[in-house]
Amino acid sequence: MKMKSVKLAALFLSTFFLLGSSAFAAPVEVSLADSVSMALAHSRDIKLAEIAKEKAIWAVKQAEANKGVSLDFSHTDKHYSSPTTIGNSSGTNRFDNQLSVSYPLYSGGKLEGQIRKAGLDVEIADAAITVNQQQIQETVTTCYYNLSQYQKELEVNKEMVDNYKEHLRIVENQYEIGTVAK
Repeated sequence: MKMKSVKLAALFLSTFFLLGSSAFAAPVEVSLADSVSMALAHSRDIKLAEIAKEKAIWAVKQAEANKGVSLDFSHTDKHYSSPTTIGNSSGTNRFDNQLSVSYPLYSGGKLEGQIRKAGLDVEIADAAITVNQQQIQETVTTCYYNLSQYQKELEVNKEMVDNYKEHLRIVENQYEIGTVAK
């Protein structure tokens, strides 16, 4: 039982050091431009806005296609279990095919309005992408400079702690020698 717990502890520690070695690695220095480009490349909001733009582009194509010739085909078939008389013939099956071609001669501006609306939707999607990019750039820039400021504050605080430790060491040495009263 004791040997099993030792093996388990050894396995845990080896896993910790092997998988956790990245935690002890040196920090990676990233510039502001790299930070912004990584954030823009991996932004979910920008990807969603690009998908919305693509959808709007296809809506424009669909609206433009409504102005052209449309072809419609339909097929129906029926199977009767008992003979029927249809017209002059009798049979157990009926097949019907229809083909229609249409072209809008006049739409009263409806089709043109749909095309214009779809085009405006593309412009709106472009604007959404731009807004998302600007917001991400602002957020990353703010966070980058805040992090830089916090790192400098950390250095100042570490220096202050070192100064206090040095002062404490000097006072303790003076106390031991007897030059300073308690």
